[in-house]
Amino acid sequence: QKNIAGTTVAFGRASRQCDDIHLIFAGDPSDWAELRRAQALRDQTHGPRRIHFLGNSDAVTLLTAGDAFLLNSFFEGWPVAATEASAAGLPLILSEAGGATELVSRDSEFSIMTPNPAGEAAGISDKLVRSARRRIRNQPGAQALEAAVITVASRVRESTLPLSPRSAGGVADMLHAHARVLRDAVQTHANESSSPGSM
Repeated sequence: QKNIAGTTVAFGRASRQCDDIHLIFAGDPSDWAELRRAQALRDQTHGPRRIHFLGNSDAVTLLTAGDAFLLNSFFEGWPVAATEASAAGLPLILSEAGGATELVSRDSEFSIMTPNPAGEAAGISDKLVRSARRRIRNQPGAQALEAAVITVASRVRESTLPLSPRSAGGVADMLHAHARVLRDAVQTHANESSSPGSM
């Protein structure tokens, strides 16, 4: 579901234009074959030393150290890690999947939503995901993801303000911010559902 191989390819292409960026994959992989494939693809990229696979890691440390958050999933229910990154103040690059619209809209100046890597988000199916995995070097949305990485890296570089509020509250502040993001999303959905002409 996380499309780490496709993300590796697109990021590798973006790194040709941004030689100061790094991509860190964190968390236990849900698909070991996909991880091995991503590692092999990384070794064929322009900057293999700039793509890292950490496995299970401390989220707070990574979010505090990071400059942006990227999630190029085929599908999501609600992306908890992206919500935590948003709560930490990081710009987001999210593929069009569950929760992406709501999260990206919270920071449209720095965050970008890219097309779903399997095709039209509303029609995602196992068949489309299998097809996208076979076309790993030419997935729908790959060029948009590459451009988004370059754009967000440029925005982060040009920003004179710190993007992440590095508060002393740690986990408690992150949980409160996470809850605020969820409340805002529910309110937005409720407002859209109650507006004239909505179904």
